[in-house]
Amino acid sequence: MAFIKDDSEVSARLVEKIDRLVMAYREQGLRGFVVYIAGPEIKDRLERLAAERRLTIPLTYLPKGADDPALQKYRVDRTASNTVIVYTRKKAVHVATNVTPEAFEPIAQAARSIVARRE
Repeated sequence: MAFIKDDSEVSARLVEKIDRLVMAYREQGLRGFVVYIAGPEIKDRLERLAAERRLTIPLTYLPKGADDPALQKYRVDRTASNTVIVYTRKKAVHVATNVTPEAFEPIAQAARSIVARRE
């Protein structure tokens, strides 16, 4: 699960990385989704992003935007450009903020470790 603060090119590349990781391990049960810290005004941009980049991962936004209580529930750092949470059985196994596409490997490694435990 990833919470993304903006719809910049860097964020789009990060979402692509997450999408490709989930696709690679879908057969083993890996799932994911991306939540943009924005309200309904971002809907069209997310649809365009998914189509242009051929994303299969669900992209969504918060009904109340940056004021949505979900941010507090998941302890999302509102000052970070993103918060990525790798979890299994409702327990976080890896949490990272300000993840860049170039520094994605720790996220991928955490996800692969979950898949390996299931096998």
